[in-house]
Amino acid sequence: MIKLTRSGGFFIACNLEMTMNFPDPADEAAEREQQMIEIALANRKRPEMQFTGACYNCEESVDKGFFCCSECREDYERIERAKQHRRVA
Repeated sequence: MIKLTRSGGFFIACNLEMTMNFPDPADEAAEREQQMIEIALANRKRPEMQFTGACYNCEESVDKGFFCCSECREDYERIERAKQHRRVA
């Protein structure tokens, strides 16, 4: 199995044997594939929004999701995109 270590904000695989000595090349390929999946999952971007019961744009009550309507979602996305562009400039 692999050991994931955090380095520079990312997880990396450590202490892996380069030759795994599997009897079948397909077994070795499957093990390496699993390692790559675990590394990718460890490095994935985490969701930033959490369900609060209120629309993220107008704060109206919602039963599910983050927005009460598509217009609020579009407005929120436009505002967030503008914030990101302001950070870059």
